[in-house]
Amino acid sequence: MSLESAIRTLPAVVFGFVGLTAAAGAQSLALVPQAAPAEVVVTAGKLLDVRTGRLIDEPSVLERGGRIVQVASGGNAVAAGSGATGGVFSRNTEPGQQQMSEADMRAIAEEAHMWGLKVAAHAHGSAGIKAAIRAGVDTIEHASLIDDEGIALAKQNGAWLSMDIYNTDYTQAEGKKNGVLEDNLRKDREIGDLQRENFRRAHAAGAKMVYGTDAGIYPHGQNAKQFAVMVRYGMTPMQAIQSATRNAADALGSKDVGVIEAGRWADMVAVAGDPTQDVSLLENIPVVIKGGALVKDAR
Repeated sequence: MSLESAIRTLPAVVFGFVGLTAAAGAQSLALVPQAAPAEVVVTAGKLLDVRTGRLIDEPSVLERGGRIVQVASGGNAVAAGSGATGGVFSRNTEPGQQQMSEADMRAIAEEAHMWGLKVAAHAHGSAGIKAAIRAGVDTIEHASLIDDEGIALAKQNGAWLSMDIYNTDYTQAEGKKNGVLEDNLRKDREIGDLQRENFRRAHAAGAKMVYGTDAGIYPHGQNAKQFAVMVRYGMTPMQAIQSATRNAADALGSKDVGVIEAGRWADMVAVAGDPTQDVSLLENIPVVIKGGALVKDAR
């Protein structure tokens, strides 16, 4: 069976999680296999925190920033520039505690951008979030305690918010049996609902959002459970889907993925139903198309 026939016989909606190549001018949809990479993953190299940053002893913050980017990038597409604040699963820090100065983050961002790299900041606390945005960071990971000023700054500077609002459900249900320490469970309890309400506020205000899951906190394969949570906290199903497709591609500056369009990689999934009406359908994917080739068919 051809790919076109396979899609036509599936009572489904097809979404380009990273895109489709269609023959221009064709009367019907034509799938064109592309020489796409086996994995569409943009890695960030090493996370830079206050410890790795301070190990590089340079006479000026800009020179230190340049050295930091060299250490972190490793030839990858993204420089993960800064543990801007403490974390939920880290020890001896609190999520609201700023850990890296705005000057250091600006040095990293300026150097990375000269190299054509994107910069992500791990930031829960409001002060660290705002410092990272003012410094020119591209994406804010977690953004849990973002306030109105931070939301306004994100909009003004075009920063993307990556708010992982599902994983607290898993952490509170399974964390203790998985060996998560009570102190980490406490921090998760304290921050989970606040992050979700701030997600609602940021989305309603028009801040740019991408689909972030904090992958590894819960088992891989459960990532799509966040779609329903995003809808519960204010997004339409289509907006949630776009956060994982078009928005994610835009945030990373990728021109090959993100939408179903001529010239993009033919990477898609299909589900038996309409996820714009029931986004939880995306938690079970029966059909996967990779580079124009049908690689999974579990109908």
